[in-house]
Amino acid sequence: MPQVREDGEIGLDDLPAMIELLEAAFGDPDRVATAERTTREIKQKSHKYSQHYAELQVFTADLDWNHSALRNALRMRWSEKMKHP
Repeated sequence: MPQVREDGEIGLDDLPAMIELLEAAFGDPDRVATAERTTREIKQKSHKYSQHYAELQVFTADLDWNHSALRNALRMRWSEKMKHP
């Protein structure tokens, strides 16, 4: 409500300001902890490698991981078929 002016118009300057407001109101309060937990739970299962890689990258974007850590996380979550062809 602080963004609504007396004339009923919303007083946001631009789209990034609106996104920031929505994130503050409805976003994850601890994105890093959520990303860490989710990356531990992700498994490749029957997904294609590219789909698995993309899914993992979505969550690791909030983590301060280097390429080596991401590569290791991928290997640990490979399907048995990928581990033992």
